Amino acid sequence: MTQSAPRASVVIPTKNAGPLFREVLDALRQQEFSGGFEVLVVDSGSTDGTAELAEKLAERVLRIPPAEFNHGRTRNLAVSRTRGEFVALLVQDATPADKNWLQRLVDCFADPQVAGAYSRQLPRPDCPPLIRARLFRWSASRAVREVKFLPDPLSLYALPEAEQIRLLSFDNVSSCVRRAVWEELPFPELEFGEDLAWARAALFLGYRTVYEPGSAVIHSHLKPLSYEFKRVYLDHQNWNRLIGLKVFPRLRQALAETPRATWRAWADLRSEGVTGPALLYWMGYALPFALAMNLAQYWGANSNRWLRKRPGFRRWHDRLKKGV
Repeated sequence: MTQSAPRASVVIPTKNAGPLFREVLDALRQQEFSGGFEVLVVDSGSTDGTAELAEKLAERVLRIPPAEFNHGRTRNLAVSRTRGEFVALLVQDATPADKNWLQRLVDCFADPQVAGAYSRQLPRPDCPPLIRARLFRWSASRAVREVKFLPDPLSLYALPEAEQIRLLSFDNVSSCVRRAVWEELPFPELEFGEDLAWARAALFLGYRTVYEPGSAVIHSHLKPLSYEFKRVYLDHQNWNRLIGLKVFPRLRQALAETPRATWRAWADLRSEGVTGPALLYWMGYALPFALAMNLAQYWGANSNRWLRKRPGFRRWHDRLKKGV
């Protein structure tokens, strides 16, 4: 890493990142990148030594009060303090899979119409089997590179919903943006999903985005079911706001689909090779997991309307989103 005229910058928002953060920083120090890069960490109130570790291993650390954190606004603040022509965005528990993670992302910008690129995500060895199976069906786990472009904004809405999701997918777990485009189009100041909204706006302006599986990070969560519910709830709130997606328009549909979703989860366990006592445990877990995921999709997609009409729902929503 270099202190002068870096070609790229890496931004990492942190809060109580835990022991994995050193692994992430060590992987950054192993990157082979032409032109040099800097690392800037923006910490929002860590109490576990995260900021102090960053001060030893990163070029710069910004500290902000926890109450000021916002996924879009905080990333904009950090990007504004960097110097690179290209700015990579990483999260505190996403470890670059090899020494070419950054170079492969920046190489995408050889096309001057590319505004942003994002990486492949590979689950960690301790990833629960049902989460692992879900991740492998997700757009950021594919092995095939994709360049995305819209001939005009209205053409998006002529596509099936699945194609709209594929086209708009972009993930700041591990991504990179062209500074010149970011200056024209900063991240929207959203509590969650600033990456998807930014990608849609960039495509609407005629830019391209790239999914680059040659750049990969190791990233998954070992979290309780309540956390997975929150993530899916917020994901479907965002997709509803962006494209009007409602997988389950009515509660009874979400409930009726739960037995089939449980059966699919059992099939995932077989495909994951889970056996013995672990299989019995995860088969029992599959029903509450399927129910929680379906309810999260239903409530998330309807939340935008409920937030406008139900003051009591706003209080529940504000409690739910904490910690995600």
